[in-house]
Amino acid sequence: MKTRLQSYSPSSPSIGAQHAYVNRGAMDALITIYKTQGIHGLFRGMDAAMIRTGIGSAVQLSSYDACKRLIAQTRWFQNDQSRGASLHFSASLLTGLIVCIVMNPPDVISTRMV
Repeated sequence: MKTRLQSYSPSSPSIGAQHAYVNRGAMDALITIYKTQGIHGLFRGMDAAMIRTGIGSAVQLSSYDACKRLIAQTRWFQNDQSRGASLHFSASLLTGLIVCIVMNPPDVISTRMV
């Protein structure tokens, strides 16, 4: 339901699947989805969301350590008095950028499927 709420655009009705009932509120949207599509309608798009989450977790977990090692090799934060906080922050920032780039296509696909 959240994805349906986010993807609804009254100004661009030709983009993706539009669900006009979502502008009446979350509870009404849940009731409408359940009445028209049953319990399966409430879980529509879940398969794409699980794939998206798996991809995001795999990229995040693997890229953080690689980014941290790469930044540590540059010795930019060699004299960091806060015991590597700058190194970890920089690695996290770079990892976040990588995760955003990798997760953009599954996000778009997930929004268009619903």
